[in-house]
Amino acid sequence: MLHSSAYRTASVYAGDDVLVVGAGNSGAEIAVDLVEHGARSVSLSVRTAPHIVRRDVVGVPSQLLVVLLGRLPVRAVDSIASAVERLTVGDLSRYGMASPDRGLYSRVLADERFPVLDVGLIGALKRGEVDVVPAVVAFDHGDVVLAGGMRVRPRVVIAATGFTRGLDDLVGHLGVLDSKGNPPTPAGRAAIQAPDLYFIGYSNPLSGHLRQFGIDARRVARNIGGNGHRHEPRGRGSGAKSRR
Repeated sequence: MLHSSAYRTASVYAGDDVLVVGAGNSGAEIAVDLVEHGARSVSLSVRTAPHIVRRDVVGVPSQLLVVLLGRLPVRAVDSIASAVERLTVGDLSRYGMASPDRGLYSRVLADERFPVLDVGLIGALKRGEVDVVPAVVAFDHGDVVLAGGMRVRPRVVIAATGFTRGLDDLVGHLGVLDSKGNPPTPAGRAAIQAPDLYFIGYSNPLSGHLRQFGIDARRVARNIGGNGHRHEPRGRGSGAKSRR
């Protein structure tokens, strides 16, 4: 058993029965990777059915579509996303993947559950190469017990679960995080409790992280440059000022 953070290559699991726990982007990508590199069987344990979106729709990247829809109300985005999913993905319930119980954008805002960007999972499900099974509830002498009492006995279990931002140990003592360990301050604005501390990369935009990193970095740079923070050097006999 290993966590997905320790996963490096699928080739070492060729010929093995593997259970991947967690249907987020990490779990979905690992499941497809295992299929492509010769695992004997691949099961995907799903507790909460994800929204799955194609990388592009008629040649237009899905993230670009989200940017265009970004100013619409949440309900409108949910409705449009649902229609696009039906047309481009279809009904996956016949392959074991239940339909999500909440709209795509509503789930992002309420639960921080993001859609899976398809890298081959849809095809693997439809070809029967990935078997969807219920959530893991226990381990019992080599068996993995699933919700509903089903038991499986894989040779390898890969857990793509339990992800956190990991900021508590670093800056939790400063009082700049919310109850979920997130920085509540919008990117580009310093926290009141720590006026020189900015966060980049901790928002979760549907329009894509790399795009947002660039936007946030420019905001932070403007704010730091605009503040003009200066401090006196601690060395004796020097009257010069330096940028912080």
